[in-house]
Amino acid sequence: MIPLENVYKRFLSRKVITASITGPLFTIILCIIEPNVLGGGAEYNKVGNTAIETIPFYLMLFFPVILIYGTLTSFISDIISEGFTKTNKSFQIVSAILHLIFGAVYWTLSLTAASIFFIIDRLLLQRKNVYRWKEAIYSLILPLLVFIIFYVLR
Repeated sequence: MIPLENVYKRFLSRKVITASITGPLFTIILCIIEPNVLGGGAEYNKVGNTAIETIPFYLMLFFPVILIYGTLTSFISDIISEGFTKTNKSFQIVSAILHLIFGAVYWTLSLTAASIFFIIDRLLLQRKNVYRWKEAIYSLILPLLVFIIFYVLR
């Protein structure tokens, strides 16, 4: 059994940082590919549907979901994976599968977010094993800055 203190230190702060990067990145990619992903019809088209105009709206919509649901399910995926695997390779495979299972909630939309979350999380893990909570709190500035920049640009 993994000591809870080690799990808390090793995973949670990194997951918050991952969510802070994934939220804006997913939103920007989504708005470039399909700026009108939620529909909206004629009323929406009056407001406009360019990527720059929709990024602040989608960031407000998707970032809290990625931060709460993504962080929680990614944390659970890594705990389960670490508990049931013995090698790093099997840990990565089981964790990736669990990320995709948890990400299958809204099919393409959430699978894309889960995939981005997993890739960024693994890149952060390769870079540094333990992140402090101070770094996690500072990382929350990124989505705020992206929101402000694109809100002003629209």
